[in-house]
Formats: sequence, C-alpha cells, structure tokens
Amino acid sequence: MRAAELLSMSSGQKFKFHFSPSDNGYLYIIGPGQKNAPTTFLTAKPATAFGVRTNEVKSGQDFAFPADSGKDKLDHA
Repeated sequence: MRAAELLSMSSGQKFKFHFSPSDNGYLYIIGPGQKNAPTTFLTAKPATAFGVRTNEVKSGQDFAFPADSGKDKLDHA
C-alpha cells in the first residue's frame, strides 16, 4: 500500500518502509519507541535484527526496512 494520506495503525501493528530515492545517500529513521521516547531505528550502524547491513541507499533502487529475506540482506550489503 502506498500511503499518500494519513494512515491509522494499531499499537504493535507491523509494517515495512520502502524507499526509492532519486539520489544516492544515507537513510536515517527516527520515531517513537517505548513510552513514545524518540528512538533511532536505522543509523550508520543498523541493528542486525532489522536485516540490513547499511543505511546507504542508491538512486532508483528499492530499499526496504526492515528487510525480511536473505535476498534483501544481500541487496543492501
């Protein structure tokens, strides 16, 4: 689903981000964590639990976060 409008989600509901940047660069994801505290989810040193090895994104290439398969892990190595 492409979210173009405000979207409501239930607490604990899982989702995945897909980014297709027009330029090369680095992606950082910061959002509310436990008790709404600002939390980093994607940084220059991603947690292995998210299945990505880097936060580098390439122009025109899909970047999924979190990754969910071995293929995604290799694509973003």
